[in-house]
Amino acid sequence: MDDNIKEVFSKNLCYWLERRGKTQADLYRRMEISSATASDWCNAKKIPRTDKLIDLASWLMIEIGDLLYAREHEENDILNDLLFRIKD
Repeated sequence: MDDNIKEVFSKNLCYWLERRGKTQADLYRRMEISSATASDWCNAKKIPRTDKLIDLASWLMIEIGDLLYAREHEENDILNDLLFRIKD
């Protein structure tokens, strides 16, 4: 697998975990994965399977593309944060 996608995914995952006030421990408990797998995702060693990507995006209340594509996060953050707070 292309290392670039792993880097982009890792950066985006860490970004959204932080934005949502979540930790790696929250990640592995919620996703029912090992702490090592959560660490691998956050450190660009692996990316999850499609079913886990869907569940992860749903949990973080974002689109799958927010995890897989390089983006400037600031442009959509205000709207996304408002929607997150409404659903919370």
